[in-house]
Amino acid sequence: MGGGGAKRAFEAVRKMTPNSEVVGALAVAEEELESGEEFKIKIGEWIQTLQGGEAFFRG
Repeated sequence: MGGGGAKRAFEAVRKMTPNSEVVGALAVAEEELESGEEFKIKIGEWIQTLQGGEAFFRG
């Protein structure tokens, strides 16, 4: 993610939705999408940080 593409994308979404509150953002590399189980764990941990509860998708 060296070019800052994710940051620019998040900023563009924020500009398109000025009356909305962003509660979290997660950048995912294409290789992570292909990893299956590891990707589920990453998503679960991210959700946990947003909700303050148990992580989802744990094996």
